[in-house]
Amino acid sequence: FCHIWSQIVIEYQSTERLEEDLRQMQSILESGVDSGEIQKDADCRKIAWMIVTYIYGAAFIWHICNEEMTVVKLIEMFNEQIEGFLAPVLIKR
Repeated sequence: FCHIWSQIVIEYQSTERLEEDLRQMQSILESGVDSGEIQKDADCRKIAWMIVTYIYGAAFIWHICNEEMTVVKLIEMFNEQIEGFLAPVLIKR
């Protein structure tokens, strides 16, 4: 995945993949607004940018670290960061 991703995004300087990832993430966040899990005034586009940027960076780091960064470590870091991005806009239940 990382090899293909780097070819598409970095080598070919394509923004199509980025725009699709942003659109999908924003859609997921807007579903959270619609279901009452995320505040109505949340800037879903901005949060989508933060999350997608983090995912791209994490994928790149994982790619260059080879075996030093296990998938489990990456997922743990990812979960902590996503919780941080969403904490200000989540509706407490």
